Amino acid sequence: MEPAGRHRWRSCPRRRAFSVDDPATIAEVAAGIERANGHLSRVEQIKKFKVVAKEWLPGSDELTPTMKIKRKSIAAKYAAQIEELYAG
Repeated sequence: MEPAGRHRWRSCPRRRAFSVDDPATIAEVAAGIERANGHLSRVEQIKKFKVVAKEWLPGSDELTPTMKIKRKSIAAKYAAQIEELYAG
């Protein structure tokens, strides 16, 4: 989910709690990815994904204060989940 969309969702009065294993959560993320993939060439498209439990906030291990992705930190922290995506 894009940060702007996430903030709209967070301010929604009917916001529901979610679980990374909840089929509804996974379906919502998959629908967003499918919409985004419609604007990308085949090599740019997301083929597999994993929803992680921790929210990535600016200034965290995953994002800089200006919302840039910290690739090395993510690769180290989520190595097992990344390996699962490529293994199967």
